[in-house]
Amino acid sequence: MKYLRLVMLAFAATALSAAPIRLENDSAVAEISPETGRITAWRLKKGENLLWNNHTGNLSHQSAPGWKNYGGDKVWLVPQKQRYNAFGNDAPDPVIDGQPWQVAEHTPYSVVLKSGRSDALHCMVTRTIVLDRSKPELTVTARAERFAPSPLPVELWTVTQARRPEYGLLGLDSDFYPGDRRWRLMRKSGTPVQVGEFGDLLEVRFGQKGWEKISSWGRLVAAVYPGVIFLQEFDAPPEGCFPERCTAQIFVGEEYLELESHSALCHLKAGEAIESTIRWRLVPRPAERNAAADREAVRREHGGRWVQIAPGGGGRTMYCQPFPGYPDRLLCTGDMGGVFYSADGGRSWRLADSRRMERVPYTGGTPPWEFVPERPGEVWAGSKTRGLLRSRDFGATWEAVPGPWERLTMRDWWHSMGPELIRFTSDGQYALAFWKSFGDNNEKKLFESSDAGEHWREISLPGNFGLMRAICFGAPGEALLLSDSDLYRLRDGRIEQLPAKLPGKVFAGAVSGDGIYAASKLEDGSTRLLRINGTGEVRELDFHAGGGAKVISALGAALTDSRTLYVGTRGTGECPAAIWKSADSGKNWRKTLIRKADDPDINISPDRWTTGRWGWNTAPASISVDRSNSDLVTFTDFTMCGYSRDGGRSWEIVSTGPVRSGLIPGGGMPMLTGWNYYLHGSRHHAATTDFANWRSDDGGRNWSFAPPENTVWHNNIYAYAFDPADPDRMWAAASLKHDLPYWHHLITQGRQPRLWRGGVLSSTDGGKNWTMPDLKRYGLPDLPVTDLLRASDGVLYAAVLGGGIYRSSDGGKSWTAWNDGLPDCPNTLRIVESPDGRFYAVVTAKWDHRNRIVISGGIYRRRPAGGNWEKLPLPADFVFPVSLTFSEDGKTLYSGCFRLWRERRRTGGGAYAEPGLWRFDADGGNARKMLDGLPVYEARPVPGRPAELYCGTVGEGLFRSGDGGASWHSVLECPAGNIHTITFDPSRPTCLFVTTFGQGIWHGQID
Repeated sequence: MKYLRLVMLAFAATALSAAPIRLENDSAVAEISPETGRITAWRLKKGENLLWNNHTGNLSHQSAPGWKNYGGDKVWLVPQKQRYNAFGNDAPDPVIDGQPWQVAEHTPYSVVLKSGRSDALHCMVTRTIVLDRSKPELTVTARAERFAPSPLPVELWTVTQARRPEYGLLGLDSDFYPGDRRWRLMRKSGTPVQVGEFGDLLEVRFGQKGWEKISSWGRLVAAVYPGVIFLQEFDAPPEGCFPERCTAQIFVGEEYLELESHSALCHLKAGEAIESTIRWRLVPRPAERNAAADREAVRREHGGRWVQIAPGGGGRTMYCQPFPGYPDRLLCTGDMGGVFYSADGGRSWRLADSRRMERVPYTGGTPPWEFVPERPGEVWAGSKTRGLLRSRDFGATWEAVPGPWERLTMRDWWHSMGPELIRFTSDGQYALAFWKSFGDNNEKKLFESSDAGEHWREISLPGNFGLMRAICFGAPGEALLLSDSDLYRLRDGRIEQLPAKLPGKVFAGAVSGDGIYAASKLEDGSTRLLRINGTGEVRELDFHAGGGAKVISALGAALTDSRTLYVGTRGTGECPAAIWKSADSGKNWRKTLIRKADDPDINISPDRWTTGRWGWNTAPASISVDRSNSDLVTFTDFTMCGYSRDGGRSWEIVSTGPVRSGLIPGGGMPMLTGWNYYLHGSRHHAATTDFANWRSDDGGRNWSFAPPENTVWHNNIYAYAFDPADPDRMWAAASLKHDLPYWHHLITQGRQPRLWRGGVLSSTDGGKNWTMPDLKRYGLPDLPVTDLLRASDGVLYAAVLGGGIYRSSDGGKSWTAWNDGLPDCPNTLRIVESPDGRFYAVVTAKWDHRNRIVISGGIYRRRPAGGNWEKLPLPADFVFPVSLTFSEDGKTLYSGCFRLWRERRRTGGGAYAEPGLWRFDADGGNARKMLDGLPVYEARPVPGRPAELYCGTVGEGLFRSGDGGASWHSVLECPAGNIHTITFDPSRPTCLFVTTFGQGIWHGQID
């Protein structure tokens, strides 16, 4: 204590006089003081420090006697009004914010600090501070862990004391406690602040004297300086206990400003922890130097104008895994291409920017993520369309790593630009990356790096090398390589095959200890569980868990714990799919995942909307175990992602939130596929795939799910139509075939009669219940219905894929064909009515199986009074249309066109054209192509702004044009990459909703 007193006295004389730890890149500098656990400097490389440090010599603070206010950035654990109960005074924790911290790790771009042990709270705090390698971005993660029981709840309250700026900004998010005020002026002084509300941002301006505190429900706080904006962003769940009734705050003092964020208050048990992450960014201030431009810059960086509102889940999750040492940080991918990350244990999720990261290759039972604990927050993965990628901020942002793969031209599901498997040695320096289908020729390739992944060179593979399942590093320069059929030894850059024989085909592998656990499949469909040691010796384990042989679907093991193993099994007979655990290297087993609803031992969240639905009891597709803590384990299957923190004794579904009072919360893992979004009075309806029929009565915050399970066509709804005279009467375009009109599904037309079925369903209670038509008088062919229109004449029209256009004058009870002038069995995808009352049909491309050619689609027009359909005279390369929209006056038409995937290699000849957006007159004249080369689903003009267009692409996200389509700019704030339809709110034209392929439904705001 004598030494500590000397340190404090020295601070009193010179403030923070000891040399700080310095993190620096080409654009920014951060300085951290281990003596106080605070960040003391944050600035641009050639800029001034934006943090305030107390150099006055007077460290005392009138509101907290005994506390020393050094300035900088810090973290507190107790709400201000509970300090007296915790510490006996009004000062912060005397250990966590009063004693020196220990430097646990330090690299050129990161530092990990650990506080002392607070006897008052029985907690200690770890701060992980990571500077981006090139950008002015700092990721600050605080983790509070309880080491002994305590009755006191804790939060993570971060406080950044900054120099007084010109003004401040607070986020305003609508998903926190609907009905509560979005912001509050907490305290008043003699010089009141000026507060202005601008949609999703609160502008705070303050005088030179006095002090104020302003709070909001939001996920950002910012300070605006003459040349730069200091932005802090953080994740916060929309529910929880918040003693300050806020998540973000600005405190205005006479000398400094405080940027503050609050986590929810938690009562931790011994061994439990909470974690929060604040992302610091230095954003260049726009040249205009006005508040509107500043707000736009903040929104562009934050993406806060875009909120995912669909229920979580709704698709097949592939791999979910916690970051080593950070159990609340999860990374997950879905089979439709999205990559999702969570900083709060799965309570909330974000979608990684699909323009940088998407389509992680499916590698069977082997997780694609490679974490590098030696560099906190760093993770590697491959992307089929983006290449080899690396994230240094826990998966929030991704960067492409240069290498030979950059020259590849074929980048899709069947030609991979990125590797299937990447693995690093324990020191994070040496790495191997394996491609199973490298680019144009689908070659198998192996590359190595000796400098932490900065540079790569190819290693020659044997000609008979199969699919890589596991890489187990041994002595320096050596590794054991497990393929699906053989074992190999890599030594000094050369690969030799080992004599060991593997039973069947290996489909999953997990490195554990000095060897590999593997699962293989024999020709008769049975499976085997194997243990391979470091010398290449193969031993078959006796896996007869619970009596009788089981069919293995996945396995997982901890890198540092070779005794613990988890194995997923498929359901057989009376035995449902499950996960089994062994704690003694496979000698004994116990069932650790029980999902059967009527089983009294069920040990997974029963309160999710996916419970008992389609896919509920399917076999685990993947199992991932934390590399050093075998109690942390996740699994994925067709409908969900489960997470256990106690070795499988209990599981929580983290892909979606719990159902409350019959309502499903919006948000969650954004992977639902939507086709159309409707605002029907006060109700919102979403037409979706696989899990169909969603309705919200509160603007998308909560949803009810009523699938038409009592009908034949129950799992996909592509469109709705509504009766304007009766708000509860509606119709649905239904189908058993999903994901139309994507080409790899269209080419199954005529080959999957069991799935190529559909029709029109009706409801008289707003979509709560659905009825099938009387098929005897119905008249529609049993084929997928992909669009519905209730026209101005009161007649109902349906687009039937492969059947044409049908119309009904009796509310859908009976239908008659309306196909005069259309080709035989046309792939009619859309039926729309123009503002002047004409009808247009979108006939999409079709695959001719007999002649193995592509038949071009087209746009057809028909007068309502009579006559036949007439094809518009569009150019020959107008081949694969999927949508049609109009300008407000109906004189200009916009049609999005897709790409014909695989057509040159897999589907022979016929029509071919690059995708894009077409614009033409109502009669087809003056046709020209925009956004050439991008698969466009739909484009729509902004109501009341004829020159402003928004366009959804599949793969490159949302685009905007302000000049009628002459030029286009990517809407970077919207993270979704696979955009389907765009719907504007008629009551608020600056608000829009976009549906996506496998990335949820997003609500955004435009200026």
